[in-house]
Amino acid sequence: MSYLKTFLSHSFSKLVPKTYICGGSARLLSDVSFVHRETDVDSKNFEFNADNKKRAEAIVSIYPEGFRSAAVIPLLDLAQRQYGWLPLKAMNYVADYLQMPRMRVYEVSTFYTMFNRQPIGKYHVQVCTTTPCMLRGAQEVYEYTKELLKDEKDFTVIEVECLGACVNAPMIQINDDYYEDLTNEDVKQIIADIKAGKRPKAGPSAQSGRLACEPKGGLTSLTSPPPGPGFGCRSDLHSFSKLVPKTYICGGSARLLSDVSFVHRETDVDSKNFEFNADNKKRAEAIVSIYPEGFRSAAVIPLLDLAQRQYGWLPLKAMNYVADYLQMPRMRVYEVSTFYTMFNRQPIGKYHVQVCTTTPCMLRGAQEVYEYTKELLKDEKDFTVIEVECLGACVNAPMIQINDDYYEDLTNED
Repeated sequence: MSYLKTFLSHSFSKLVPKTYICGGSARLLSDVSFVHRETDVDSKNFEFNADNKKRAEAIVSIYPEGFRSAAVIPLLDLAQRQYGWLPLKAMNYVADYLQMPRMRVYEVSTFYTMFNRQPIGKYHVQVCTTTPCMLRGAQEVYEYTKELLKDEKDFTVIEVECLGACVNAPMIQINDDYYEDLTNEDVKQIIADIKAGKRPKAGPSAQSGRLACEPKGGLTSLTSPPPGPGFGCRSDLHSFSKLVPKTYICGGSARLLSDVSFVHRETDVDSKNFEFNADNKKRAEAIVSIYPEGFRSAAVIPLLDLAQRQYGWLPLKAMNYVADYLQMPRMRVYEVSTFYTMFNRQPIGKYHVQVCTTTPCMLRGAQEVYEYTKELLKDEKDFTVIEVECLGACVNAPMIQINDDYYEDLTNED
């Protein structure tokens, strides 16, 4: 008990790291206990401006009916970018816009540290001090940056967890840009450029000699041409068709869609004449507009999804159109489309039936459901039946997904 009293008697401010905000200091933003009261001075009078209303409409339109609340994170991000931080009135507006309980929005906004529930400076400087960065001198960079900007009202300096650029440690994020492989001198120059109204070049610092995240001392792997197909494979397993499950497509059968090796040739019969229709052009414009300049390619997945929904599947001409639309190499789009199993590179039926046969579903009879469904629809041209990995509804196994809808706790009669 005496230990507990001693512990509780300590100032809580000693337990959390400091965050330098607009020249002052406060507890780490994500550690503050926020109470959301309707009587708060900031609880009224917020709405999206004209441009953000168009963006919000386009974002919400890509979610199936009944799933509007899934757009809460991008809409909160829109609100924060418009207002500068995320006051209660903005959260209430987003909740009402999506017709979801306000408490659910408060939960999201206080869970994710990217949402700022207190005013911050024009330039949000986040210094990563997680292990890889710390081992490369991040603590010194943080202390230097904090001291350099302690009297600057336009800058908020905060110590954060991993930002995902470990190989280029130490690094900082300023608004949407990453600056990597830093020394104190690099930080000083970056801040000076920002104060002068310039936008410093993002990425590894010039002194690092790196273009991106390649090994600093030269290649340590991939130093010779890769071996050809079949290298190291047992001779009795050379027939690839023996290794993959069957997929029943429009009444016929083929290898599992995600296992097919696609060759993308410009001479393919489907390689020309695709573009978004008028509605999807508006959606695409709104989606791309939420990404910072220079990061348009990050919209590749939602735009491929738009193309697939419009065409029914994803032909080469649609991927080429998306690549040209985003001004990115076509090969990068091909890599994305063949990596994610949600993209169909062959024609499928009007109704895409995906039966989960991963362990939880299998233990609840999924194999019988799959075999029954496959047999039931083997002559139906409008249906594609495919066996898939986990769809995230394990507690309601067995289950199937038909287009955008989940059907759970199934029997063959269901």
